[in-house]
Amino acid sequence: MSIALVPSECRHSAAAQAVFDELDSRVVDVFADIHGWRGWKFISNRRAPKPQSLALAREIMRAIEWYQEHRVETGLRLANHLPAEEAALLRSLWDSGDHQTAAEGHYAPLTPACFAVAAVRGRLAETDNGLGLIGADYLFEQLTALVAQAALPISEERDIQHDGMRLAVMRAAANTSRVGQIKQLILDMATRQPESAKIMLRGFDCFRVVYPLPVWDEAYERALKSDAPVWVGSSSKRS
Repeated sequence: MSIALVPSECRHSAAAQAVFDELDSRVVDVFADIHGWRGWKFISNRRAPKPQSLALAREIMRAIEWYQEHRVETGLRLANHLPAEEAALLRSLWDSGDHQTAAEGHYAPLTPACFAVAAVRGRLAETDNGLGLIGADYLFEQLTALVAQAALPISEERDIQHDGMRLAVMRAAANTSRVGQIKQLILDMATRQPESAKIMLRGFDCFRVVYPLPVWDEAYERALKSDAPVWVGSSSKRS
């Protein structure tokens, strides 16, 4: 699907750039929090045993599938409130495999943490024309990119052809265009509708309460109960 992007001569306002910079700074804060999470050693430590690392990666990916349908649904509702150019930009985010992922998880019951994600997104979609979802989606997309960049060098060392963790990380790392689309959407909306800046920041903060650590820690607990006993590295900050 081809998208007509905002012409380069259409300058974004200084206020729009400021709100994007603030959102970006908040993502960095969340990424720093992840470094202190007990499961980070399985993503970032090349000495972590492969079965345990894969168990955690599998559970995180399963959680994404479980709530992806709700994410697509609320995102498309938001598109109905956006100007034509921004609506097309947002809809393009759902044309790169997310519909298939959502369908795969359609019949799976939501876990408590994923239910909370769906509930927050649903409420954001009903408030302020859903503009808070833009801030929430930037957290999701940019954080995914940052984690993938951190994990990719380690995943590349794996020599198993069907290593699920490596495939998931490579897919996320390669999908940088999604982050660029969300960035443009933020800049466009904050320029066209300056009042949307506070709404997007609020949406980010609301989503941060339920994602990613509550969802990922729930995945960690499921990995604990899997057939791969959890490894405790000597450099772990938290047990």
